[in-house]
Amino acid sequence: MMARFLLAAAFLCASFAHAQDFDVKIWEGVKMPGTVCVDKNSPKISYDEAKKILGKNPNISSGKYGQGNEGCQRVVEPTLRCFKAVSDSKKPMPAIIICPGGGYSHLAMGHEGNDIAKFLAENGTTCFVLAYRIPGNNRESALMDVQRAIRLVRKNAKKWNVDPSKIGVMGFSAGGHLSANASTNYGREVYATPPTSFRQSPTSPS
Repeated sequence: MMARFLLAAAFLCASFAHAQDFDVKIWEGVKMPGTVCVDKNSPKISYDEAKKILGKNPNISSGKYGQGNEGCQRVVEPTLRCFKAVSDSKKPMPAIIICPGGGYSHLAMGHEGNDIAKFLAENGTTCFVLAYRIPGNNRESALMDVQRAIRLVRKNAKKWNVDPSKIGVMGFSAGGHLSANASTNYGREVYATPPTSFRQSPTSPS
């Protein structure tokens, strides 16, 4: 009985570790275009100006990392969180970039991000939950973030075992608006493509 229990526990831990893989700062190594807001009432400023004000911890989050109650109240450094597809197949998997909602003022990272990503990953789709720039109703910078995210996933398709021809975007509420914006304005570059490499090093959750 104990052996069965330990085996089941090990399987669950392995499944979780396989599904939730890593976080990536999507603008790491390149100059972030656009603007950020320190709070919803502040003017839009550059990333460099915000870092001088906010220091080493520019994002504000609440709830438990990776769970349904997680949320973001401020995102100055946008990230992608990867949930790899749970599959025995070695062929490249389809991918979805998920944009949580929150009225462009906060992000419901948990039930509109992590929970959806886990479900889809368990059913054979690699998912990336995007923490795009908030607050301040900063829609143009959020569009830059989702365009960057799509390019980043496509550029790293082989590394992350993703089919580059099967990358989709979905979202909820404001995230749904952002997804539609990205889907209908795919031909409009809202920022210049950085000349440097897109290669990233996974970062651990803070």
